[in-house]
Amino acid sequence: TPCATPSGMLSMQGKQSCSADVPTLQFMADNCSGQNKNKFMIWFLAYIAITHPGVALIGLMFLVAGHTKNFCDACFGLCKRSLKGQNVLTPKDVCELYGSSAKCNRVERTDGGVVFYDWKAFLAQFFDGAVPLISVMHEFEFHPTTPGVVKFKAYEDTPVWNECSLFRAGITVDIIKNPTGQFRPLSEFIIPP
Repeated sequence: TPCATPSGMLSMQGKQSCSADVPTLQFMADNCSGQNKNKFMIWFLAYIAITHPGVALIGLMFLVAGHTKNFCDACFGLCKRSLKGQNVLTPKDVCELYGSSAKCNRVERTDGGVVFYDWKAFLAQFFDGAVPLISVMHEFEFHPTTPGVVKFKAYEDTPVWNECSLFRAGITVDIIKNPTGQFRPLSEFIIPP
């Protein structure tokens, strides 16, 4: 079943490339702490690196302040503006507001093909770490060989990567892959349409 990603990832563009049948996921996003650059995005990508064994590397890069604006930025801005001051309670509400926000914004309905999850609550069971000084960092990497660890640096030409653990105390990869007992599976975090 396809699934929606954590709130705030709508403006993220993803690109998947493959080398020797081992995929690398590379994402680039606006440098916006409210939408993309926050602990929930970091936790989500750490979770993907742990639970998807076919992924060899996940990279996340944030555009530097003052990057050139383009048509997509304008359309996303109109989507965001359409939500201001509105009571948005369901994914259907978001679709209706986005669809009427501008001619450049078209909403494709999946009629139940997408499941929305409360990713923040689900991931908070396993993760509590945060990247120090995240607001000045622009590059992040997640490797399945170092589960629960994020590597980060300020800029592409920064020579040294920093890293920090994101796991809560006592959390293991097995607990994340097979949550039982006090840990609830993702299926219990579905947000009704």
